Amino acid sequence: ESLRSLAPGRFFFLFSLAIALIALRGGVWYSSVLSFLGEYTSSLGLSGGIGGSWFFLFFAATSFLSRPLTGHLLDSRGGSIVIYPALVLLSISMAILAAAGSDMALLTGALLLGAGYGTITAACHALAVHCAPLRQVGVATSTYFVLLDLGIGAGPYLLGSLVPIHGFSIVYECAAVIAVIGILLYYLLLGRRNRFTPERMQQDRAVKLAETKV
Repeated sequence: ESLRSLAPGRFFFLFSLAIALIALRGGVWYSSVLSFLGEYTSSLGLSGGIGGSWFFLFFAATSFLSRPLTGHLLDSRGGSIVIYPALVLLSISMAILAAAGSDMALLTGALLLGAGYGTITAACHALAVHCAPLRQVGVATSTYFVLLDLGIGAGPYLLGSLVPIHGFSIVYECAAVIAVIGILLYYLLLGRRNRFTPERMQQDRAVKLAETKV
C-alpha cells in the first residue's frame, strides 16, 4: 500500500505531460535570455544602450498584453490557434537576438519574445489544467510547473556549456532551433490529434460541468 501511494500517477498527471513538454521549452528560452543577456550585450558593445537597459521592460510589456488575448483565443478558437503562433514568435525572436547588432534588434527581439513567452506559458498552463478532471486539477498544475521549472533550471546549464567554444550567440541560435522543434513536437503529440480544437474543448467543458452536478 505504501509503495502504491508513491506511484508517479499520484504526483504527475500523464495527460498533461505533452503540453507541459512545450512549457519546458518556454523555460529554456526564458532562462537563456535571463542568464546570458547582460554578458551577451556586453560582448556586442551594447550594454550601455537602450537595448540592454530597456530589454526587460519591452519584454514585460508584450508579455503582459498577450495574456488576456491568449485567454480569449483559447476559449473561443481552441489551443492550436494560440500555440503555433507563439512558437513561431519565439523562434523568430531568438533568431533576431542571435544576429543582433543594434539596440533596435535587441528591442525587437524583446517584444517578440515577450509576446511568445507570455502566450506559451499562459496557454500551456490553461491547457494542462483543461486536460485534467476536476479532482486532479492540482496534480495537473504541479505537472506543468515541474516541467516549466525544469526548463528554467536546465536551460542555462545546457546552453551555457556551448558559450566557451562558440560564443554567446550560439545560446540564442540553439533556442531558436528548440522553438522550431517545439512546433513539430506539438503537432505530433497534440495538433494532429485535434486535441485542442474548439469542439473538443467544448466537449471537455461539458464533461467537467457534468462532474460538478454529480
